[in-house]
Amino acid sequence: EAFEGFLDHDQDAAMVAAGAEHWRAGRHEEAESTLLSALRKNPENIDAMRFLALTYHDQDKKLLDAEALLRRALSIAPDFHQALGNLGMVLVDNNKHGEAITVYERLVVLKPGDDGAWTGYGRALAQAGRVADAERAYRKSLEIDAQAPNVHMCRAHMLKTLGRQEEALREYRTSIEYNPGLGESYWSMANLKVARFTDQEVTAMEQQLGRDDLKEES
Repeated sequence: EAFEGFLDHDQDAAMVAAGAEHWRAGRHEEAESTLLSALRKNPENIDAMRFLALTYHDQDKKLLDAEALLRRALSIAPDFHQALGNLGMVLVDNNKHGEAITVYERLVVLKPGDDGAWTGYGRALAQAGRVADAERAYRKSLEIDAQAPNVHMCRAHMLKTLGRQEEALREYRTSIEYNPGLGESYWSMANLKVARFTDQEVTAMEQQLGRDDLKEES
């Protein structure tokens, strides 16, 4: 009730909240329209800039516009850490890996306890070919949240590239403990060519293949 009362008295916040809700629900056209209206009403609305950038990014369109929106938000609020993380993600997707690394370096200083910041940093480093640094960033992320299957898998990829096959195998196995549907880890384990699947792992793969809701990517 207090939040609704706040929105009743702050129309800018109400428009951003509505746009963000459309974005979360995957209603991208509605999100874009609402957030553009919010920016026309208040061109300095950094939250509207951020959510509009995310709306563009999710549709894999206007990625340069998304980047520009996030840079504009950060020019107004340099310590807007959510926008920093989003900018890093967009820069990686725009193949601007060096700039992304610089952004994530700022972010991990600003939010050293944010596992997502370290994961994004690892991704940027990996895309730039800095494998050892990426492995350390993923390890730091796992020190904060040890139950992140995709991060275990990403760290395993780095360990594999570094020639640390046994460690990579352990990380792949850890990733599927937390997410048995992580098909990329099973494939990567096979590609290591250093171990045989256990009977339990074969059974787990067969069970996953029998699911109707199995996604292309998990």
